[in-house]
Amino acid sequence: MTAHRRRRWPRLLLALTVALVVALTLLTPGLLGLLVHQRTEAWLAESWPDATVRWQRGWFSSRLEAADGRTHLVLRLAHPPTDLAGPLAADGTLTLAAPQGRIALDATLHWPLHLGLDAEAARLQQADTGVGWTAERPTLALFRRRHGAVDLQLGAAELSLTGPPDARLSVRDPSLRVTDDGADPGRLSIDLDARRPGQPASRLRVAADGIDRERAGAVIEAVSAALATRPGSAGASIAWLGVASAWEQLARAGLSLTVDPLALDGEARIEGRWQPAAGAPAWTGGGRITAVEHWLVPILGLVRAEPAAQLRDELRLQFERAAERGALSLDGDRFSLTEPTGPSDPAR
Repeated sequence: MTAHRRRRWPRLLLALTVALVVALTLLTPGLLGLLVHQRTEAWLAESWPDATVRWQRGWFSSRLEAADGRTHLVLRLAHPPTDLAGPLAADGTLTLAAPQGRIALDATLHWPLHLGLDAEAARLQQADTGVGWTAERPTLALFRRRHGAVDLQLGAAELSLTGPPDARLSVRDPSLRVTDDGADPGRLSIDLDARRPGQPASRLRVAADGIDRERAGAVIEAVSAALATRPGSAGASIAWLGVASAWEQLARAGLSLTVDPLALDGEARIEGRWQPAAGAPAWTGGGRITAVEHWLVPILGLVRAEPAAQLRDELRLQFERAAERGALSLDGDRFSLTEPTGPSDPAR
């Protein structure tokens, strides 16, 4: 009898193990779906309280629809996806009234809990009495690792911006990449590439150190508020003063910027390091003033809503004044920055 019972134990343990595995396999999708539903409901209630939300919950997949009259989100969620790449995958569309466009979304929560998000649209367009813009075939790719590292990439086939009275900037193949390796919470890398029609590619590489995240968030909020105002208006002036104040607080917290390089149309190049709280930046480089004008005048026009001719004259005057101070030398249309003597110069 004892020997018979001993022979039954392995079979019983095997049966219990199989039953447990089957139960977990069947229960896990439903439990994941419940968790996703609860977390999503809480997030929507906090960040999008005006939305009307509808759920179609299933055991292996769910459907979410949320709308507020100007924004319409439809998501299909698989928990887990059929390829088992992670515990959750979602795809769907986000339809916007302002900016106007329809965005396709594809997201996956990968093992071990890394988030990947891709978005694309045929066109996004914002037209109003202030700054208007159109992005052809815009894309977004975001990858966030569990330990905090972030890689964000934005791109488009073409980007056009217009504003009163005559500001216009059109670029091909613009791309922006922001990376945070997660190892240093105060460090961020920014890569920006774009090309004016008929010109070589321009690029900006910036490494920012000593970032105070709270103050950086305040700068982003201030810039967003300023961009929402009408250029040249009293409200815009007040908003940009807010940006300057937020920037000053960020600079005082120990911000340091390294530019390597800023290259414009293959005709001007600047690089160097700047600690805003320590004083003037230490730049080297030079090139053609017209290359700087072709980029800076439209950007200033979009922000200040002033005629391009006036801004061009003002920029030329600034170059002349900088030459008088000895910060650079001029030779016709060309400028050359003098050797840096700012705070980063050991000889100072």
